Amino acid sequence: GIIDSGVHEFTSTEFAESIVVQFRNYLQTQGKVAAQLERDRGESIYFSRIGIEHNSPTKNDAIESYTTSNPRTYTREGPLFQQRKLDELLLDREDNPLFTDEYYAALLGDHKREDQAKKRGRVRVIVCASLVDKIVNIGGLARSAEVFDCEALVISDRKIVSSQAFESVAVTAERWIPIRECKPGPPLRAWLQSMREQGYCIVALEQASGSIPLTQCYNKLPTPAVLLLGHEKEGIDVDCLALVDLCVEIPQLGLIRSLNVHVSGAILLWHWAQQYLLSSSAQQCLSPQCVV
Repeated sequence: GIIDSGVHEFTSTEFAESIVVQFRNYLQTQGKVAAQLERDRGESIYFSRIGIEHNSPTKNDAIESYTTSNPRTYTREGPLFQQRKLDELLLDREDNPLFTDEYYAALLGDHKREDQAKKRGRVRVIVCASLVDKIVNIGGLARSAEVFDCEALVISDRKIVSSQAFESVAVTAERWIPIRECKPGPPLRAWLQSMREQGYCIVALEQASGSIPLTQCYNKLPTPAVLLLGHEKEGIDVDCLALVDLCVEIPQLGLIRSLNVHVSGAILLWHWAQQYLLSSSAQQCLSPQCVV
């Protein structure tokens, strides 16, 4: 696509110069396209931020706020809210002339979670997935545990982390959350007992006699806690249930017996995270952009 398909007669020198010229023009064109894409992506992210910071303003107000602080006028056509995803390529270009210091700082607002996490501390929940068998589910739990900033994830075999099935779902979560190994059976029971002795409440997510519906646990989930998840088919064995302090189940409205273990775990983790976010200590540490 760089050189046209027409037939021309060139000397060796002219032919070389023709290739260079056409290739240079192609790269320049591609560069302009890339720059335009970056500007468009930046505007989309800025617009979403404006929508959140201004508490869902009208479309025209958000556009006016954007255009008064940026030289390029945005059209009043099209949706106000866009995805706020940024790729690493955009984040690494600190010397990019397309962005002013203020504009670039606004774009990076959501990418300072590591610093914020250090200030506020993690959500004091350890996710125990030692009984979970399927790697895809373990990868999903790793992702959920990292998203909600849990203390750690416990799995049956540390080698799972390097598998392609895990990586495809976890999307680098293992880099940001501690992952520990604990085998099922006696090692797991001994570990659960040791966590109880350290002051952790063992919370099982299981459909069992005496379990409490999650609807009754709003803003009452204990911390620090270990969230114990069961095998996809067998659930949590009797010996481990004997060490549980609280058993929670998610109320269901349909006919299928249960949710996928990863989905169930993520739902409960969100309740812990919500409880943490609503606490006064967390509110003081979080930046305004994170409290909606």
